[in-house]
Amino acid sequence: MSVPRPVFLACLLATALLSGCGQKGALYLPEKPQAPDSEQNSPQKP
Repeated sequence: MSVPRPVFLACLLATALLSGCGQKGALYLPEKPQAPDSEQNSPQKP
């Protein structure tokens, strides 16, 4: 365990993000489209 904790955590985070990007990313993108969000915010602004 000669690897510093920050580096280990960073690697762990990167690996988790990369591995979850295919599964979770595909679910989050279609579930939360940014188009409707912008449309709802536009009418609120005068």
